[in-house]
Amino acid sequence: MMHPHNSYLDIAPCTEMAQRGYPILCVNDRMVSGGGKSDDIIWDDIALDLKAAVDWLHKQPEVSNVVFIAYSGGGPIMSYYQTAAENGVGVCQDPDKFMPCGDALANMTPANGIVLLESHVGYATTSGLLTNDPSVIEDDHTGFLTSNAIDPSLNAFLPENGYDPTNSQYTRNFLSRFFAGQAAREDRNVRWAQQELARIQSGSGDFPDDEPMIIPRNYVQIWNLDLNLLSETHGQYNLITPTGIRHGPIHTVRVAGGINGDPAKVDFQYGGAGTFSISVRSFLSTYAVKTNGPLMISNNDIEGIDWASSNTSTPSNLEGVHVPALQIAGTGWYWAVPSEIEFNHLASADKEIIFVEGMEHALDTCKACEQYPGQYGDAGAEAFDYIAAWTRSRFPE
Repeated sequence: MMHPHNSYLDIAPCTEMAQRGYPILCVNDRMVSGGGKSDDIIWDDIALDLKAAVDWLHKQPEVSNVVFIAYSGGGPIMSYYQTAAENGVGVCQDPDKFMPCGDALANMTPANGIVLLESHVGYATTSGLLTNDPSVIEDDHTGFLTSNAIDPSLNAFLPENGYDPTNSQYTRNFLSRFFAGQAAREDRNVRWAQQELARIQSGSGDFPDDEPMIIPRNYVQIWNLDLNLLSETHGQYNLITPTGIRHGPIHTVRVAGGINGDPAKVDFQYGGAGTFSISVRSFLSTYAVKTNGPLMISNNDIEGIDWASSNTSTPSNLEGVHVPALQIAGTGWYWAVPSEIEFNHLASADKEIIFVEGMEHALDTCKACEQYPGQYGDAGAEAFDYIAAWTRSRFPE
């Protein structure tokens, strides 16, 4: 297990899978180990750190199969590693990508299987395009905002625009303008970063190798405010419940703003904060993505994203993944619909998707989502039991 910028040395799967009889290697990459600001990611560097872990595992005489547990941000990086390992670096060197990969990723050893556990769809999408605050209509990339740089009509935290801390209700018109504003701001940031990188490469930049890029108000997850968004899947799937497996459409049971109440008051990343302090190269490597039509999040889809334009894109990466794969997500968080999107891109002929009722992103039960105590049982244990059984069925050694 690995995450691009969070420590995975002591999270639940490390102990839960070991308790179920599976040796598990939980490792940190250079960003967690003090190599810089944790968000200031160069994507290929993280893949090389993952390569070192995979190579070490294959040198252990007792290891016959390596299975990735791609949890949360592990989804984008492990799917990236896997597609490059299975298909060669040509798959990530497409010139249409903002920052194609280097030859250092050649000849990597692929994993034998992958579990996509609450995997998100990619850093360029979830930490760039879909989290930027479109009410910022003018960036100077030093973090300073004048009053003229803000358009209140696009502020998702104003009641007159539909905000309600218990469950915001935004009109179709507001959402259309909001997402168009997000796409426009991302495009402005991309064009600025590309211009600055060209200056750096020509020797006329402020610094010889890279330069800071400050993006204020970069954390507005509107689907966490309006629970109609990303609320149900297109298809029908198996759902693990305390009383057994049920088949049907998957509906989320999450609460507005996550599990901590009014997000504009209790989450420092909301309500006009959330400044993103990265660099030009980091932005283009990890957080830049293109749109290919009107951007829109609906109840059951995310539309208008050119997934193939970013190497951090989990859906695009999964188009090159052919090993046995399990996709698993909870209904107590917002990754159910994104997981369905990922699953539909997954190339593997041996693939399965299943959901866990009431499980939230920390892989435990969302107590705030329950209508009565104990409604969803021990959702995390159900998930780990299923992962263990799936792994045993594919890799019985």
